[in-house]
Amino acid sequence: MLVPYKVSKNSLSQIEDTYKLLAEENRLVIPGQVAREFANNRPFKLGEIHQALSIKRSVKQLTINQYPLLEEVPGYSEFQRLEKEINKLIADYRKVIKDITSHMIDWNWTDPISRLYSNIFPPLVVDIALDEKDVRTQLEYQVTNKIPPGYKDASKPDKGVGDYLIWQVVLKVAEERKCPIVFVSSDSKADWFYRSDKQRLYPRFELVDQIRRKTEGKSFHIIQFSDFLELFDATADTVSEIRNEEVKIDLANMNRHAQVASKNHLVEDAVAQIINEKLTPEARAILRQIADGNLHLTLQQYNAINKTELSVFFRELTDENLITPLQSAQKERVYWLSPIIKSAIKDVLSTSQDDESVIILVREILENIGYHNRR
Repeated sequence: MLVPYKVSKNSLSQIEDTYKLLAEENRLVIPGQVAREFANNRPFKLGEIHQALSIKRSVKQLTINQYPLLEEVPGYSEFQRLEKEINKLIADYRKVIKDITSHMIDWNWTDPISRLYSNIFPPLVVDIALDEKDVRTQLEYQVTNKIPPGYKDASKPDKGVGDYLIWQVVLKVAEERKCPIVFVSSDSKADWFYRSDKQRLYPRFELVDQIRRKTEGKSFHIIQFSDFLELFDATADTVSEIRNEEVKIDLANMNRHAQVASKNHLVEDAVAQIINEKLTPEARAILRQIADGNLHLTLQQYNAINKTELSVFFRELTDENLITPLQSAQKERVYWLSPIIKSAIKDVLSTSQDDESVIILVREILENIGYHNRR
């Protein structure tokens, strides 16, 4: 639902016509979780556009200096004229950008995409009342046993519940309407698709089978937004524009996943090679609490660690922004550990001997994951 923020006015018009057609024929359903995710992510998408324009607005004017010695040189007067003209154009350029960004701020929920959705989607949104405890239990079971969908998102803050809730709506609609289901999604992870050479092939059989059972034998398909528009006779230019945006998103996701995987691998290698040293029982107990708890380090724990051999360790983390001070609801100062460092701590503790303690040589780890000498 965010792709239209990057397309032309003409493409947006065709998207609107397609949605209206399907809505009139009662063939379009918007899972409630999809609507919520749009509402959560929309500000960030608009923020990206606003930030890009703000950066453009920061362009500086030329510094105009006088060179009397060059007044009789051919072309010097033209040089002066062009400098003034360029500075006027830059001033006009910056003013136009300021007007545009001010207009964006005034949008609230009235930007073109939000208006389009609010005019068509409200009657089409479908949600299911589910018991939160039951959802968590079922999701944990699916993640443990790698049952699609959602288990590939277990590392996300919502533990993959988003995909689970969306799928429950799909199943509900399939059971009620007893018709073939076409699910429009750009998700290509292994909990939705069989994959080959980093490309999605076809939906997981578990998903197809669930739909078949709910619909008494009807088919299930997952297609990308560009393919969806192509099915409903959008112009080649519109399909191409949408497809280009999908490719950009796929590449960005691939790069992000590759970077995370690479960093995790390097941290594991670094931890495996660090030097074993003795720690005080207090320091080891605190490390254990951090590894077994959440990603927050209380002020009390932080101060206790600073009295041990780990003081350098946490000072390095703070300097490298891998641990940052936060304020809790009770105004108690806490520190947030990046997941990659917490993972390293757990790995170290799990591989240490009963009577041995391990200190993470942060400088070595940071160097291996590309943070060394970044300051």
